[in-house]
Amino acid sequence: MACVLLIIGMAPSETVYGVDEIVGLAIKENTTIQRDDVALYALRRKAGKSWSSMIPLLSAGGELTRTGESTAPLGASTLSASVSVSASTFAAMKQARLSYEAGLLNHGAVVREVERSVRKSFYYMLYEQEYVKYLTVAFETAENQYDLTLAKQRAGLVPNLDEVAARVNRENSRLALMVAENDYRNDLSAFKQSIGLSYQEDVVLQGSLDAPFLEGFVDANNLVAMSPEYLSLVKKLAVAKTAKKDAAMNVWSPTLSCTVASRRPLSGSDRDSSSSTLNVTAALSFQVNEFLPWSSARESALTADDSIKDLELQIKALITADSSKKKSLIREIENLRKTLETRRLTVSLADESYRLTEEAYKAGSKDAITMKNASDALQEAKVGMMKESYALISSVLDLEYLCGVPFGTIGRVK
Repeated sequence: MACVLLIIGMAPSETVYGVDEIVGLAIKENTTIQRDDVALYALRRKAGKSWSSMIPLLSAGGELTRTGESTAPLGASTLSASVSVSASTFAAMKQARLSYEAGLLNHGAVVREVERSVRKSFYYMLYEQEYVKYLTVAFETAENQYDLTLAKQRAGLVPNLDEVAARVNRENSRLALMVAENDYRNDLSAFKQSIGLSYQEDVVLQGSLDAPFLEGFVDANNLVAMSPEYLSLVKKLAVAKTAKKDAAMNVWSPTLSCTVASRRPLSGSDRDSSSSTLNVTAALSFQVNEFLPWSSARESALTADDSIKDLELQIKALITADSSKKKSLIREIENLRKTLETRRLTVSLADESYRLTEEAYKAGSKDAITMKNASDALQEAKVGMMKESYALISSVLDLEYLCGVPFGTIGRVK
C-alpha cells in the first residue's frame, strides 16, 4: 500500500488552463515579445538620456614648460567647459521621444498579434480536445452496437452481414479515434512549446466552443477599423512630419557655442598669480553651405517630405483595406451565426433519428447498415457544428484585432 501511494504521489497531475491563463503564459514567455522588450528598453533609455547633449563638454589637463631664462620647468593646470546648442539639438531630443512612442505602439501591436494567435490556437486545441472526447464516445457506442449485433447474430436474429457491418463500423471508429488522438498529441506538444510550457506537463484546456457570443452579439457596425498597423503608420507619419520641420529649421537656425577656459600655475612654479587666466568665449554661427540647394540639410528636408507623401498614401490604402475587411468579417460572422443555428437544428434532428433507428434496430425492424448511416449522420452533424463554432470564434477574434478593441468586447452578450 505504501508503494502504491508513493507511485500515485509521484505521478504527474493534470494542470487545467483557461484561455486567459494561456494568454498570460504566452505573453510572458514568447521570445518575439521578449526581443521587442529589449528594443523598447533601448528606445526608452535613449529618450530618457537625450538631454545629455545639453551637458557641457569638460576637459582638464596640465602643461609643463621650460624656457631658456628659467632654471626649473614651469607647470600649469588647464580646465575648460564648452557647449553648443542649435535647432538640431532639440530636434534630436524630440526625435528620441517620438521614436520611443512609436516603439510603444509597435510593442503593443506585437503583443496583440501574439495574443490573437494564441487565442486562436487555444480554441483550435479545444476543438481537437472535444473532438477526441466525441470520437471516444462514438467508439464506445460502435463497440456496444457490435456486441449487441454479435449477440443477435448468434441467436439467429440477424444475418452474418449485419455482424460484419457492425465490426467494420467498430474498427473504423477505432481508427478515427487513434488518428485524432495522435493529431491532438502532436498539436498539443507544439502548442505547449509555443507558450513556454514543458512538454512533460499534462495539460487540460478548460473552455467551451459555445462561447457567450454564440447566444448574443454586440453590434460591431459602429466600431472603427483601427488596426495596430494603422496606428503604427500614423505614428510614423508624425515622426516624418517632425523630421521635416526639424530639417527645415536646421537650414536657417544658427548654432550657439560657449566656452569657458581657465589656466592656473601649479604650486611651487616660478609664475606669480597674475599668470592665471580665465577666458569666456561665446559665438553665434551659421552653416553657410546649408543655404545651398544641394546641401545635406535641404536634402534631409526633401527626404522627409518624400516619406510623408509615401506614408500618407499607405494610410489611405490601409484605411480602405481595413474598412473593406471589417465589412467582410461582419458579413462572415453573421453568416456563421446563422449557419451555426442550422447546425444545431441538424444535430438535434440527427440525434432524434439515431435514437429512433437504434430502438428500431433493437426491435429488429432496422438492419445494421441503416444503423450505421444514422450514426454517421449524427457524427457528421456534431463535427460540423464544432467546426462552425471554431470558425465563428476565429472570425470574431480577427474583427476585434482589426478594430483595436480588447479581446472579448465584441463577443460579449448585450
